Amino acid sequence: MKDLLKHRHQLIGLAVALYLIPLFVLTFMSLQHLPLSKSWTFLSVGLFLSLAGSLFLLFVLKGWEDALKLYFENIYIESQKALIPETPAEDFAILKQKVEELTEQEELLARELSQKDTELAEYQNREEEIKRLVQISEDFAEFRLEMEQQIEEREQLIHTLRQETHEQKIVLQSKDDRIEDLESQVNDRNYELQTLLKFSEHPQFKSEVFSPKDFKSIEPVKNSPAIYSIQEELERGALAFHDDTKISHAEGASHQLKQCIEIVQNITGVNHFSSQSSLFRDLPVNSNALDLRRLGDSLGSENMAALAVYSKKEHKLLYANHQIRHLLGWSSDKFLQDFPEIVQDGLAEWKTQIQGLSSSHEAKIRLVMKTKFGENLLLNCHLGLIPSGIFCNHVIAVFYP
Repeated sequence: MKDLLKHRHQLIGLAVALYLIPLFVLTFMSLQHLPLSKSWTFLSVGLFLSLAGSLFLLFVLKGWEDALKLYFENIYIESQKALIPETPAEDFAILKQKVEELTEQEELLARELSQKDTELAEYQNREEEIKRLVQISEDFAEFRLEMEQQIEEREQLIHTLRQETHEQKIVLQSKDDRIEDLESQVNDRNYELQTLLKFSEHPQFKSEVFSPKDFKSIEPVKNSPAIYSIQEELERGALAFHDDTKISHAEGASHQLKQCIEIVQNITGVNHFSSQSSLFRDLPVNSNALDLRRLGDSLGSENMAALAVYSKKEHKLLYANHQIRHLLGWSSDKFLQDFPEIVQDGLAEWKTQIQGLSSSHEAKIRLVMKTKFGENLLLNCHLGLIPSGIFCNHVIAVFYP
């Protein structure tokens, strides 16, 4: 039975024979030989037979399916037997050992491959690092060449500036020597003038030397330039003393103080010779001394009253004009050095007013000072704070009797 059901056309023919032919035969016979009222019986029998044929067909299909499964299983088994020949147990063990060896070799090759991949990655990284280092070396060579050119230009500039600086040093040194020479001459003239003033206080000297008749009759000695200069300075000092209008009241002192503050705060410093400049770091120039010299030049023409400049930071006087000599008899340098000893009364009030001084108000105090001749002189003093400039927060003092 199973051999008959191996082909598909056999199943089709069997289905037509068992299912369709009985149905068509019964239907035709019922229509030809029986009336319509009795044909239902034959139709029911035909349907029953068709149902039975369907069941038989289902059974046949199930058998055909089993036959196909068995057929393909046999084919698969035969193919496997053809591929895998029958070997004894010893050959199977040898094959199993070879499989294990091949597996170990595969693992070993896999580890070697992984190691080679790691080495290849390291080699690529080293190659990239070498390329990067080569690029850095080329950039550094270019940068070094550029820096060497700049350094050469800077050295040429420094050489030029050093030559200019050396020339400026020579000029400044010559000016300093000239200033020292002039200061020594001024000190000599001051000493001669003080000597003549002391002699002038003697009555006999006044009657004999400074009488109008004798003064006109004195003729200069030949080849004596010192006597000519002394006579000219005496005449100039006498004229200045009698012609200048001195300050003797508070309004004039306040006006003089404001004028001096305005003059001092407009003084500019010598920053191009300061130690902060790298180009002139080797110059032996004291910017403070130059600033004080400019201060003296700026206030040197103010002869209406005795002036002094006080530093709150250094707690000492920095400058005093020549009117101090006319007022107290002391020289400017002596007044600056011995100011605390010269002040006989009011020094504490002086310090208090200076500490509490502001730029918007001026202070007024009285000081008792000792003259060069041993007398005590009561002086009025106006104090003002410098609000700006290189002498910012310094104090200007105006003294008048």
